Amino acid sequence: MDYFKEAEQILYSVPKKEAAIAQMAKRRERLSKKVAAKLSCEGEKAECEMTGKQGLLNDAAELAELIKSINDATDELEEIHSAVEAIDDEQLRTLLSCWYFKRMTKERIAEELDVWSIGTVYVKRKKAIAWFAYLYWGRYIDEKIAKKAAKKS
Repeated sequence: MDYFKEAEQILYSVPKKEAAIAQMAKRRERLSKKVAAKLSCEGEKAECEMTGKQGLLNDAAELAELIKSINDATDELEEIHSAVEAIDDEQLRTLLSCWYFKRMTKERIAEELDVWSIGTVYVKRKKAIAWFAYLYWGRYIDEKIAKKAAKKS
C-alpha cells in the first residue's frame, strides 16, 4: 500500500464526502416525513390500506439504511479531521486544509503560509501528508516511514 497516495486520495475526498452527507441529510428529512405520514394514517383504515404496510416497511428500511450511511460517512470525516488536527505544526494543518479541502491555488497557499516559493509549498505538502498518513493509520505504519518521507521532502 502506498500510504502517501492513499492519504492524498482520502484528503481529496473530504469536500465530496461533506457534500454527499448534506444531500443524504435532505433525503433523510424527506423520508422521515414520508414514514411519519404513513405511521400516522394507521387509524384511517381505507387510506392506509392503499399505501400498504409493505410500502411503510420499505420506506422505514430505506430510512434506517440512509441513517447508517450518514453516520458512517460522518464518522469517517471526523477521523480525517481529527488526524489533520493532531498534526502539531499549524502551518502543515493550514496547508492540508487549503490544498485539499478548499482547493486553493498554489500561489494563494504560499501567501496563506507566508512562504516565498511554490517549491516550499510542495516540500511542506509532502511533510504534511506524511504526518497525516502516520496519524490516520497510526498503528499500521511505522513512524520511521513518516519521518523518512518528511526528510525526503
